[in-house]
Amino acid sequence: MVEFIKYFVMPSNLITLLIIAALILRWLGRRQLSKYALGLGLGLYLILGFGPIAHFLLGQLEYSYNSYQPCDHDECKVDTIVVLTGDGEIKANTPITSYVNSASLYRTVETSRLYLLNPNSRIYISGSLDVAQMMKQILVSLDIPAESIVVDDDAESTYQSAVNLKNRLSDHSFLLVTSAGHMPRAMAVFEAQSMKPTAAPTQFISQRNILAAQYLPTPRHLLYSELAIHEYLALIWYRLSGKA
Repeated sequence: MVEFIKYFVMPSNLITLLIIAALILRWLGRRQLSKYALGLGLGLYLILGFGPIAHFLLGQLEYSYNSYQPCDHDECKVDTIVVLTGDGEIKANTPITSYVNSASLYRTVETSRLYLLNPNSRIYISGSLDVAQMMKQILVSLDIPAESIVVDDDAESTYQSAVNLKNRLSDHSFLLVTSAGHMPRAMAVFEAQSMKPTAAPTQFISQRNILAAQYLPTPRHLLYSELAIHEYLALIWYRLSGKA
């Protein structure tokens, strides 16, 4: 049911459905209703594909937390890194770095950077089986010891990752790595489990200065708006269901 509702509220899907409805209504001779449906679809595209609006919606999520900066004080040193998986699939005759999507690759590279800043840390990769294993392979190829990596491959959601790792990490402080737009939800979920994450966001794709964004509506900006709306809706759902 949740996936069904999410499909129809995502802007690109809704715009497509409105255009299809407009064509059907036109064919049925309901020209006035056809114009309304087409106008609504076009209006949504113009608004959500408008650069400043798209960057504002996504930026409110992405810049909620600053990127991780190392320090020399013992009290702020860490020895545990948790990274959440994105998506991926095995592709024949391509390098392992092509198996994972951009979100997973950003998170993997950031985890590698954090490990170098905090040598001998324990890395927990949490997510679906295949992608978690792919990310581990990439980390190992970047000279991170395999014995330093623990794979939690039975988590199909951010909430499940927090639940799975709660007993392992208990009240232990750790760095939490995920895409910047996903970080507010991830932090809320882990903190709701009485855990102690420190945000280490990556993959910032929106501009902090929204007025510097391209003004003309584009599919890319529509995608940014869609990513933001997905996160806002997911965060609302998590809070209503007591998961965040």
